[in-house]
Amino acid sequence: MSEQDPQICHTFSSQERYILINLAEQILELLGSPPEARDPLHDVVGISGSELPPEDPVLKRLLPSAYKEIQDAAEFRRYTEDALREKKRAHAYLIRETLIDDEGLGDEIVQGDKDIESTSIRISIKSEDAWSWLGGLNDIRLALAVRLEIGGTTMGDLPSDTHRNDSVTGADKASEAQRAIHQKFELMTDSDPMKAVYAVYNWLGWLQEEFIKQMDPEADADFET
Repeated sequence: MSEQDPQICHTFSSQERYILINLAEQILELLGSPPEARDPLHDVVGISGSELPPEDPVLKRLLPSAYKEIQDAAEFRRYTEDALREKKRAHAYLIRETLIDDEGLGDEIVQGDKDIESTSIRISIKSEDAWSWLGGLNDIRLALAVRLEIGGTTMGDLPSDTHRNDSVTGADKASEAQRAIHQKFELMTDSDPMKAVYAVYNWLGWLQEEFIKQMDPEADADFET
């Protein structure tokens, strides 16, 4: 694959497309719009007025406290929360627009017509957008994890660039977590309304792994749960 080629190609069915657009829109709604009026100091050094963690459990997971000490966590949040919210908004918006705009990012209609609910598309994600897509998928998955009561309340973003090559221990822990989630899913009855949420959660994990393999066939993906 040449440097000019997109790193990721994937075909979404109409149902998968609809679900992912809906979930991206929910993340955008949850994160809220950027403030219209801001302190000029914000634009200079990025300081926000937020010092306490969000009350919403999903936002608390997406915007976690960096320190256990309340004062240290508050100080860190003042300098980082607005930028983190903006990054996550950008990731969710990119996913939404890629799947909605049939003309915008090289999408190919596979079947169906222009009606979004009856159209499957094959998308081509540019190399510079690959990690933004993965970040957005991870945010959606973390939000679902809160509903499913999977994991703790302090996990947030994808690992930074320096942690993309995970340790064997981290991979083992992720595998154990995935096995536990799969076992719980298998034991749920079809009438359980949360089974569909588990199915989407697991699908997103598979999708992340597929994208990682296309970006680096030798990579061993390890995502937060």
